[in-house]
Amino acid sequence: MSYYIRLSDSKYPRTLSQVRASNPNKSIPSNATDAQLLLLDHANVVNTVRPVDSNTYVAPDPLPPGYVAPPTYDSDTQYVTEGSPIDSGTQWDQVWDTNIYSQEELNDNLQSSKDAEMLSINTQCNVNILKHWSLEAQSNVSMGIYEQVICEQCKTEISEMLIDCQNNYDAIEVMVLPSAIKAFIPTWSLS
Repeated sequence: MSYYIRLSDSKYPRTLSQVRASNPNKSIPSNATDAQLLLLDHANVVNTVRPVDSNTYVAPDPLPPGYVAPPTYDSDTQYVTEGSPIDSGTQWDQVWDTNIYSQEELNDNLQSSKDAEMLSINTQCNVNILKHWSLEAQSNVSMGIYEQVICEQCKTEISEMLIDCQNNYDAIEVMVLPSAIKAFIPTWSLS
């Protein structure tokens, strides 16, 4: 979709429908030329490449001839917004601004990450309960009877799993379950 800028007041972005609404007595084709738009106090804004997250961007391999890498930013500390177009003399170019998160925004992002991780742990706990435990134990979980039935069963299963661990991958997998249980029962411990 093309966007336009109104030259008299630099209003942007504007769609072709808005350009037409500003000029109700003019017939404006959908492929209006720059000269036609200029007579209507508007200019086409040329799209530019939006910066990509340097944490996730992967360049094509092999690089095609003439490949130009897009600009990058670090999504952990920065974010991108569209700025006001600039007149390069021959055309109006779209502008992307890279902004730095404030400390408060960084703290909010960290909290959101923690919340997402907690949701993931809770989901894993529910999956483990549904997959491995009896219908009676599942029923007790749904009724909130954790301490009497679930905790003892968890302790026994985790102890057996820890004894059976043969390598680091097994140990990492085993440690997910205690984290999930702690999410449901903050006072629970393995001992």
